[in-house]
Amino acid sequence: MALALLGTEPVSWTGSWPETGAATQASAFYLSVLAAGAAAWVSSSNTRHGLIELTASATIPSAAVEAYRLAAAAALLLVPYLIGGAAGFALTASTFPPGLGLWAGYVLMGAIVMLLAVAWGWAIGRYANPAYAALTASLSWFVFEAFPGDAADLGVASGPAWKQPDPPALLLRSAAVMAFLSLIAWAYTKNRKRWKSLTLTVLGGTGAVLVTMSTTGVSDRHVPDHPLCVSGAIEICLWPEDRKYLPLVRALDQRAATLPTDWRLPAHLDQYGLKRIERNDNGERAVELDGAFKFPDGSKWGLALGMSHAILNRTLGPCDWEAIWKAEDFTPETLRKWLEFYLAESNRPAYRTTQLSEDMGKAWSSASQAFGELPADQQFDWARRQLDRVKDSYCAHPSPRP
Repeated sequence: MALALLGTEPVSWTGSWPETGAATQASAFYLSVLAAGAAAWVSSSNTRHGLIELTASATIPSAAVEAYRLAAAAALLLVPYLIGGAAGFALTASTFPPGLGLWAGYVLMGAIVMLLAVAWGWAIGRYANPAYAALTASLSWFVFEAFPGDAADLGVASGPAWKQPDPPALLLRSAAVMAFLSLIAWAYTKNRKRWKSLTLTVLGGTGAVLVTMSTTGVSDRHVPDHPLCVSGAIEICLWPEDRKYLPLVRALDQRAATLPTDWRLPAHLDQYGLKRIERNDNGERAVELDGAFKFPDGSKWGLALGMSHAILNRTLGPCDWEAIWKAEDFTPETLRKWLEFYLAESNRPAYRTTQLSEDMGKAWSSASQAFGELPADQQFDWARRQLDRVKDSYCAHPSPRP
């Protein structure tokens, strides 16, 4: 199952350690639901097979027996997850880009989820009917993971280069899960009353949940001292972990270099997260991540979108943008969309947008029609006429774009 989940879209994550790690831990979301139910079923095996009196009379302390059973179940239920992790590692290790530590962090993040689910299911299985316990453990874990757990970044959908599994959070969560597992085993002794064992187990589970909910699974990374920069018509800088996108960056940079001289290219572009903006909100200082483009799922459209905005802003930067907005003139957006199509060499974006206004829809449609129906030289003539009209109308008394 882990391999099936990992292999749905391997092109989007192979060659990037953070994306590979994120894809690995994503399987924990589904595997942990099964693990919780399986742990509850195994936990209740003594009751199911009538072995309570036999285990109680053993010379080995009952807490030790419970610890061995719990450890064995946890190890076996981790195997499918670790197989997926090994497969992901092997695929990306063929190129071995920077960022192996990020991969390890995401894999640990998923392992914590798996172990917490095992503890969750085991605790329920100790005090409920076997079949009911397995079903209850799986369903209750799914609800926790999908709703409260989502708010605490119990898992992530992707691993962008500007994010990282938060080290202090992983340490705290690991300690809380280990404490919960230990308390489950220690609470089960033949001389301890059932209600006391239940109380200790509930306290351990509550503590693990509170620690999970009070920590943030991922955090922003620091800007690297030496970003990966590509020289060309535009200098484009990436996170070092996104080295696999270099061919794509070079291809779009070369495409931008073929634009007529009417278009002014920016000297430099940064990937999202490499720039930080300081803001002051009512006296409170905040730092926000910024950048010209992203690579959603490795798509060229993220770069084409960012480059089109930057080129248009550079070309029409000194124009009176306030007058353009007051006139509700969508010609600049038509030109920007055409630039995006030209850079991506397609008028069929690989992304969806929310419902557009009528004017915006017409602007995009006009750009798509020009790109799809006109040869390159006529497209340049069409774009030049549109650009000249905007400059003649709004650039005589420039007002810099904010």
